[in-house]
Amino acid sequence: MTDWKNLNRYADRLRTAESGKKGQLLDGSPSYVTNDKALVKNLGLDYQVVFAGSEAAQITQIKQFAKQKKPFLTYWYEPKWLLNEVPMVEVKLPEYTEECAARGTEDPASVDCAYPTTPLQKYLNADFADKGGDAVRFLKKFHWSKEHQNDVSEMIASQGLSADEAAERWVKANPEVWQRWLP
Repeated sequence: MTDWKNLNRYADRLRTAESGKKGQLLDGSPSYVTNDKALVKNLGLDYQVVFAGSEAAQITQIKQFAKQKKPFLTYWYEPKWLLNEVPMVEVKLPEYTEECAARGTEDPASVDCAYPTTPLQKYLNADFADKGGDAVRFLKKFHWSKEHQNDVSEMIASQGLSADEAAERWVKANPEVWQRWLP
């Protein structure tokens, strides 16, 4: 179930009391800006968007589904520590295009494509890039993957560690990663 074209085949398996005769698409807070209602309508999906009420409530519901080994469909993002606890796969939507984005800006109910992605990018002050020496070389080699971020944020969220404590544990456990960043 990794392609939107197959979602309707599984809608009956994703029904809940809240979604009635349709499959449930679990979203967090109704205040979040999502395209999910438009996507359900415009892609002809047999689903009902159900709001958990908050991200915390959504996480609780996702964990409950996982514990019960029940399939679920949800609006989610990465990186996020929850992916270490509940493995999820992305459902591919129709390709994001600038045309779809422009149409959606004018009329949010018309969206029928994937969400945009935002790659992590690094920017350096031009003077610093010329004169920063080892610090610049470090920053250019630094690569903080989604998995690295998930590991550290999971320690903070699940183990109650401070950001500094989680970072220290990650550094101690992953010298083969960060040593490649050193000049």
